[in-house]
Amino acid sequence: MEVDIYATVDDVGNNLTVFQSQEEGRQTQKHCAVLKIPVRGATLRRGVLCTVVLVVVVILFIYVLVVTLDVNQLKTKHNQLNNTYNQLLNNLSDITLDNNQLQREHDQVNTINIQLQVKYNQLINTYNQLKIELDGECHEGWRRFGSSVYRKFTKSKTWSESRRECEKRGADLVIINSKEEQDFVGRLYTNETSWIGLKAERSTSKQKYEWKWVDGSPLTTTFLTAGWSQDQYNEREYAALCCTTEGKWTHSLHTFSNNWICEKKIQDFIVES
Repeated sequence: MEVDIYATVDDVGNNLTVFQSQEEGRQTQKHCAVLKIPVRGATLRRGVLCTVVLVVVVILFIYVLVVTLDVNQLKTKHNQLNNTYNQLLNNLSDITLDNNQLQREHDQVNTINIQLQVKYNQLINTYNQLKIELDGECHEGWRRFGSSVYRKFTKSKTWSESRRECEKRGADLVIINSKEEQDFVGRLYTNETSWIGLKAERSTSKQKYEWKWVDGSPLTTTFLTAGWSQDQYNEREYAALCCTTEGKWTHSLHTFSNNWICEKKIQDFIVES
């Protein structure tokens, strides 16, 4: 323990004053030290907070910037897709128009092809007909008149045998339906009679012989020679011959032998040729 001894009261007062001043100084220093500590901590916290906020703001700014760029890119792609879609629609419309045009052209070509085919067939028929007319005897002796061709065979056979020979050639014994056809047949070979497709057959209903053509039709147009009646010779089967020197029909028993004349429709002759 230390004791201060002062000489006078003034020294004591002075020392007391100094002591008080020192005490106040120490207390002031203590208060300042206490106050300095909170101010520095708040400043540090504010600095950290500001830094965090700044970082967050920067991050948000970057995020907004990135999102904005993505949105712009999406808008650009959307516009491109719209343009592409519109272009495809235009292309589809053009393709549809082209397809319709091609279909119309296809139909026109088909129509033209059908018309050409018809004309081709007509030309073939005309060619064949002209060939028949020009060749005459070149087609194995067939001659054309109207819509049929005719041929006379000079061998001698019965009426039934003659008909079978015609049938072998896709024909039948000639049926004469007009004066013009009669004249044509008569000019094939003059002065020689030949079997034609007319024969007297017994009718079971009428109990007599009736003249009928090979197609079953009755005799209506006749070019009978003088003195010959359809009602004659009702007891035996007769067949007709053409032609006499007068260009008429005569008759003979169907079992006798004679030349014969075959007739074939022109279309059958063309197909066979």
